[in-house]
Amino acid sequence: MEKHQDGDNRHDESNHSQIHSDSDHQTGYDPHIWLDPLLVKIQAETIKKALSEYDPSEASFYEKNYLHFLSELEQLHLEIRAI
Repeated sequence: MEKHQDGDNRHDESNHSQIHSDSDHQTGYDPHIWLDPLLVKIQAETIKKALSEYDPSEASFYEKNYLHFLSELEQLHLEIRAI
């Protein structure tokens, strides 16, 4: 069982094969959606909405930070495309 150390997190390769099938790699499907800035935008919006519903008194705070984060994600996306 091979393990990679990534900071304080460990990634167990035997578990990796259970999570990611060979067909995922053949079709180009990448389950690591948090690595794509465009998909992270969707996740961020979902999180912002959930936080705003849970804590409506701070909704404007969540919205402000969400918009700032979207700007950062867009810049990251452009940098990645340029590479």
